[in-house]
Amino acid sequence: MPTSSRFAVATHALVVIASDPSRAHRSEDLAAGARTSPTVIRRLLSSLAKAKITGSKLGVGGGAVLAREAEAITLADVYDAVEEGTLFAMPRCAPDEGCVIGANIGPLVRDVTGRAEAALRAELSATTIADLLAAMPRSARVAQTVTA
Repeated sequence: MPTSSRFAVATHALVVIASDPSRAHRSEDLAAGARTSPTVIRRLLSSLAKAKITGSKLGVGGGAVLAREAEAITLADVYDAVEEGTLFAMPRCAPDEGCVIGANIGPLVRDVTGRAEAALRAELSATTIADLLAAMPRSARVAQTVTA
């Protein structure tokens, strides 16, 4: 099953923007920090703008800005804006109903994955971009200690 880094890259970009909300941030600069292409960042910013998480300032010195306070942007908001579909996919074809396991496995798996998705959503809903920004200095100190 393929995975996506859209959520992680979008979160990175939003924390950068929140770190200096007094200015607009160019997609090229956001891309350099995340080690991705400006095109990827622009696509993410477009999705975030549709969700009213980011906006843009046009002209000289233009770029991405937050459309609302970092404290009002949850990671669930970000996830919903940039990711598609559900976390767990079910098989496209139903299992053989003649198979005892196949006839019963779907509801059991959906129950477990439903609880897992609910736990993930609760955690993402409880964390904001401001929370990540506030934790950043501590994270940086820990990283420096590990690498020193």
